[in-house]
Amino acid sequence: MSLIEIIALAGALAVDAFSVGAAVGIIHNTRREILRLSFHFGLFQSLMTVIGYLAGSLLIVYISDYDHWIIFSILAFLGFRFIATGLKHKDDVKPENSVNLTKGITMIALSLSVSIDALGAGIGLRVIDVNVRLAVALIGIVSLIATAIAMNLARKISPRSRSMAIIIAGIVLSILGLKILIEHLCGFC
Repeated sequence: MSLIEIIALAGALAVDAFSVGAAVGIIHNTRREILRLSFHFGLFQSLMTVIGYLAGSLLIVYISDYDHWIIFSILAFLGFRFIATGLKHKDDVKPENSVNLTKGITMIALSLSVSIDALGAGIGLRVIDVNVRLAVALIGIVSLIATAIAMNLARKISPRSRSMAIIIAGIVLSILGLKILIEHLCGFC
């Protein structure tokens, strides 16, 4: 696998991280939050690639029956939560009692949901000639950068437009979860 092909794979795997990063960045966009989520998305993408590579096809047999339901549930839940927040808080889109999506179990769940595809990619890397260390590093770095860019772009949305942007982000997250569910149920139709 050439360097260009590895970068293309890393870019493809980073699309979910970019989308979720943009949605989260509308509400959580301090430098610390951007750094924290970007770092974790990159880390989880790399770790899931390594796990897939090391576990080979054995691991995918155990989780392939329900991984899409987990991802769908997480993204749909967050999507509906975003929509409710956007509708409820027209003036203040970051209420004091809101859950910080860049901390704790929520951040871990988001990190896992955007990196599940990297598990499959790691399994695929097992059967081709590739510099695994380089691939793992680039996958993590590209996801980190994509998330940071998305969150910084979301930060630039004007305060007056944020509630509508949050509603749209919630719809996008829900559709992303539904797309993943449909792809897996239809056999990638």
